[in-house]
Amino acid sequence: MNLLSRSLEIEPFPGFDARQRARFSERAEFVIGLDRVSWDVLLSALPPELSLELEEMEAAPSLEAGEAIVARIDAWRRERVDSESSEGTEPDGLWIVYRPGRSLGTGVAEIASRGFFDVDDRPPLALWIEAIARRCLPNGLGSGRPAFEISVLSYVPRHYAQAALRGCRACDSGALILLEDFSAPLAVEIQGLCD
Repeated sequence: MNLLSRSLEIEPFPGFDARQRARFSERAEFVIGLDRVSWDVLLSALPPELSLELEEMEAAPSLEAGEAIVARIDAWRRERVDSESSEGTEPDGLWIVYRPGRSLGTGVAEIASRGFFDVDDRPPLALWIEAIARRCLPNGLGSGRPAFEISVLSYVPRHYAQAALRGCRACDSGALILLEDFSAPLAVEIQGLCD
């Protein structure tokens, strides 16, 4: 378990930089526009073998690892479905934040969501859009070097929203949280990018 110490002062999550904003916008536009059939295809298939990378990210979360995993998932998503399968829908799903290293592995979110989340509180990999990080400042302990908290933004289409909400509510470890409850400024920025 890699739970953050209570002795850390946490900076707010920064907004996207220009590179992240462009990458996020491209990915979000692609996934938000997918139709129900495409989502069912993605969520019933398995992305490339990432178990080792996911275990490493749980044990020692890093932005580089998160970005590499999300890039592989994005490439896999684009190979599996045709971008022409877009309904041109509005972004009426949910944005959730997955926080690696916080899961207690109890499966409570998995049970509450009826299998939408996995036993480690992870959203389906096909939903992962962007890895983000913020600096945590040690408060008097350790070497004084800054640590970083890594999170993954995931988009949940509306037809899976109730399952995701049940799982987020049941997850008391902090591994899953709705974006608006996690960072109001980032939620506003994403809303602006997706409109």
